[in-house]
Amino acid sequence: MILADVNLLLYAYDAQSAFHAKAKSWLEDAFSRPEPFCLCWPTLTAFTRIVTNPFPFYGVL
Repeated sequence: MILADVNLLLYAYDAQSAFHAKAKSWLEDAFSRPEPFCLCWPTLTAFTRIVTNPFPFYGVL
C-alpha cells in the first residue's frame, strides 16, 4: 500500500515549486502501480486547508 504525504501533494500541485516535476512524476507513477494508493483524511484536509489559504507563504524558509 502506498500512502502519500501532504507535502508530496503540495509539491505536485504547486507548479512554481522546485520539486513540482519530481513530485508529479512520482504521483503519476504511483497511480499506475497495481498496489493500492491511499490518501488519509488528515492528509486530504491539510492539503485542502493549505491550498485554499488566501495568503500563501511562498519563500518563507
